[in-house]
Amino acid sequence: MAEIQKGVVTQVTAGGTRAIIRPYGAGAALTPPLPVQQIRITRQGFTAHANEYNTGDHPALTWTESHPQLDVGDSVAFVLFEDGTGLIFDKV
Repeated sequence: MAEIQKGVVTQVTAGGTRAIIRPYGAGAALTPPLPVQQIRITRQGFTAHANEYNTGDHPALTWTESHPQLDVGDSVAFVLFEDGTGLIFDKV
């Protein structure tokens, strides 16, 4: 059964997409590197500021960001499954 826990980030890896956490009350135990939630952001295309040099067309852009942005020492909420996998939800 999955368990939702709180802990402190001890290491941020993979460009901020994963973190190792020391769960509160677990002594020196550490989690395996857990993924941070990924959110997909889309900015709709629009047209503005057209002039003789450009049409003013701005195409739609889509990108993915890790949320939350983590630093060592941040307090986080996360879930850890029996198989050692899990997910970081948010800063607390």
